[in-house]
Amino acid sequence: MSSNIASPGALPPRHIAIIMDGNGRWAQARGLPRIAGHRRGAEAVRRALTAAAELGIPYLTLFGFSSENWKRPLAEVDDLMGLLRHYLRGEIAELHRNNVRLRVIGDRDRLAPDIVTLIINAEALTHDNSGVNRRDHRGDARDGREGGGRRVGTRSDRRGGGIASPLHRRYPRS
Repeated sequence: MSSNIASPGALPPRHIAIIMDGNGRWAQARGLPRIAGHRRGAEAVRRALTAAAELGIPYLTLFGFSSENWKRPLAEVDDLMGLLRHYLRGEIAELHRNNVRLRVIGDRDRLAPDIVTLIINAEALTHDNSGVNRRDHRGDARDGREGGGRRVGTRSDRRGGGIASPLHRRYPRS
């Protein structure tokens, strides 16, 4: 199988959605704490964002914390929220320098007030950026809705149907 994910001359997709799943299991299989897997997942996000920018892919949606994740042990949820805080405090300036627009979609009601404030500030800082539009989804990835009720996202989300990207059908996994 060729290492190229698309045929020469093919246009890149306009939107890629990634479900961030299995990071904790990956770490456990290697005898590491689950948080180590989540940190590696964050590194993979950086690489995916860089690749999206280099390939001219305008939208990258990450399904990073589903409503099911609230059922995890409290210590793991706390670790995940700590990673989110760390990211929002320490890496937003780099996203802004790289012209990335961050939008967090989904239900914020269960997030701590300080995290919601960090999200609002990050979205405001990157609002006018015109590079890759990175959307982090917090909620139910099954249909882009949280709690079976409210529609989330932006006009382009509604047009693209959230996660319903043809990417998985056109490009083989490597």
